Amino acid sequence: MAYFSCRVCGERYLIGSNRYICQCGGHFQLDVSQIVSHEGSSRSIWGLAPILSTLISVADSQISDGSANYGGDSSMDILSSVDHLSKEAISTFLERNVISLGEGWTPQIRDLLLSQGDDRVDLKLDFLNPTLSYKDRGSALLVSAAKASGIQSAAVDSSGNAAVSLAAYCSRAGIELSVYLPEGTSKSKIAQIKRFGGVVNEVPGDRSATSVAILEELEKGDTYYMSHIYNPLFHHGTKSLLYELIEGNGGQVPDEVVIPAGNGTLLLGIGIAISELKRLDNDFKVPRVVVVQAANVAPIYSLLANGDRALRDDQQQFEEAYRVVAPGIILKSLVGNARATDSPSPSATMSTATSKLYGERKMATTLAEGIAIATPPRLSEMVELISNYGWPVVAVEEDEIVSAKTMLSVQGVDVEDTAAATYAGAKKWLEFRRAKSLDPIDGSGCNENPDKSPLCVVELTGAGLKSPYRT
Repeated sequence: MAYFSCRVCGERYLIGSNRYICQCGGHFQLDVSQIVSHEGSSRSIWGLAPILSTLISVADSQISDGSANYGGDSSMDILSSVDHLSKEAISTFLERNVISLGEGWTPQIRDLLLSQGDDRVDLKLDFLNPTLSYKDRGSALLVSAAKASGIQSAAVDSSGNAAVSLAAYCSRAGIELSVYLPEGTSKSKIAQIKRFGGVVNEVPGDRSATSVAILEELEKGDTYYMSHIYNPLFHHGTKSLLYELIEGNGGQVPDEVVIPAGNGTLLLGIGIAISELKRLDNDFKVPRVVVVQAANVAPIYSLLANGDRALRDDQQQFEEAYRVVAPGIILKSLVGNARATDSPSPSATMSTATSKLYGERKMATTLAEGIAIATPPRLSEMVELISNYGWPVVAVEEDEIVSAKTMLSVQGVDVEDTAAATYAGAKKWLEFRRAKSLDPIDGSGCNENPDKSPLCVVELTGAGLKSPYRT
């Protein structure tokens, strides 16, 4: 059985509910009845057992007689095993509802410029997913679950990549999709969204203004909000990246994974995967996740670097010149403040702690439009996750993004600016780590296997031109 539950009050909701947040203002998380090992899966995203088990839990909700009620009674024990479902019922459900374009299992290649001796750096070419973005991982699960729930029309807001991805999967699923985009979004992305049948609404202002616009529109009716930000099913799709990295590396966990963070869909997905793997194996070695933001729009970095100066000054591993918040900085007080500020109001999506830092100041623009999120709704969750593990956060400048794109191009890798920003962050982090002689094996500095060469994987999220189609 699967259902949404509120992270704040625990209230439960049907997966197909039109609500995108709890009535108390808290964000949703997905509760599923089982987690199974990632071992022995076939080379398909739907062969990754944790992804499949999530959808089967949705199947349990949909194949049942429909009498279950998940809301309003916190004492109800609705977690049930899927063992009672026949193989025929599950097979029929998956055949009718799995929406896949062959996402996942993208190539992983050696980086030629950042690797140094045995300190190996690989590039995860996730821009080779069907719509040229890692977002396909989340779209596949979210749209499949929506189809299973009988959703026929939906709306989403995006800076472009998520909208393109969801438009493609919704087209295949027969779901009508209305897309809200910030004014000035790439014409090629808009053209492809329209090609897939998406209805485009361009909103004046930045990415945050787009989020406000769609939330105000949703308050007027019963449109299903197919949000890659609010809907936890999307994060349960992006979690496949970590499982895939482990399986693709012979069952070995990469020592470091470098990812971008705007709204946090990839970061939160990796957090979910780690929680599941730790539940399966208490000794699971958590990788160091290096989080990259553009310096011009860096709410996570700014919060961690400036939020508690006294604590920051006590950290020997913090170095202002590198624009890096290094492992070990734990801001529990700020996490507490942020967690308490979840709100259904679009104007209150920024945490109290971050509001104190920014006030009414508008942040600058950045080439990395995919992570140009000044007020991410799930900021508190991202800060909590990063703080719990002591992961580093890196802010990169615009000239570093341009330089990184060139560094990738000379290796035959063409990406859009957001992915280039991630590469720039990896470069900056590796320079910092090596200069400070930090252990690349794990965040605790304990190398349990000195004969094993360290591996850092850089996630390249999206490619360049989205479509040759004209508007």
